[in-house]
Amino acid sequence: YLRGHKKINITISIDGATKKTYETLRRGGRFEVVMNNLVFLGELRVHGEISLLNIDFVLQSANIAELEKMRVLAHENHVDRINVLKVFDYGLLNDFDNLISVVDENKKCVKEKYKRYFTKEVLGDQLFSWGVMADYIETEEKKESLYFPGYSIL
Repeated sequence: YLRGHKKINITISIDGATKKTYETLRRGGRFEVVMNNLVFLGELRVHGEISLLNIDFVLQSANIAELEKMRVLAHENHVDRINVLKVFDYGLLNDFDNLISVVDENKKCVKEKYKRYFTKEVLGDQLFSWGVMADYIETEEKKESLYFPGYSIL
């Protein structure tokens, strides 16, 4: 089926790099199924059956400690890009800012307790596309270095 198409781009949502986190955030989701599918898609990517393989990763307090694991998982499975997405408050939780969000909306920065997860390896890996999150990450380097080359986040 895929061979009849010239360009196939696939994006999958994986909000946890471990079984515990994934299945907590994706209620009813089965980590093993997702990982098997990721391996299969990675092989399709290697063999040129698909053009791009991307992961959407909604960054939140429950999974921020897994940024490095997600980076390794993506490299092992031939992923082209990890789109790091900011979690939004839809008014469903009373204490969203304290329970889920990793950013301080008032100061427009990552909360102090989460900054340690933005390591040189994570920030320096061109696999990550930081999108809106780039506006919250404070580094000594220019923010432009956080944007995925060739892609606009605006």
